[in-house]
Amino acid sequence: MLRESIKPKVEVLYSCTTNPGTVQLVCLISGFNPKPLTVQWMVAGKPSGAATTTEEADGHTFSVSESEWLEGKTYTCEVSQTGTTPMQAHAHKCGGDARRR
Repeated sequence: MLRESIKPKVEVLYSCTTNPGTVQLVCLISGFNPKPLTVQWMVAGKPSGAATTTEEADGHTFSVSESEWLEGKTYTCEVSQTGTTPMQAHAHKCGGDARRR
């Protein structure tokens, strides 16, 4: 029996307090079918590092220096799944602070 494809829900959260001088981003993925997924982090629209394939919805992390974060670049978690359009979630520095967008 074939199961229908269900697009994943994707959200990026971040913390500036875990490791001083570093911003830790976490891509949370939920509610998807079928497995596996491919996760790719992008910085300012360009791939950063290799994409990873996973069957888990656990958080996928990406770290940047605080100085890079303060430059205001957009950090994107792109999640691809067979049979669906890639889903993206974004985060970036906002108006002098680091609130999630």
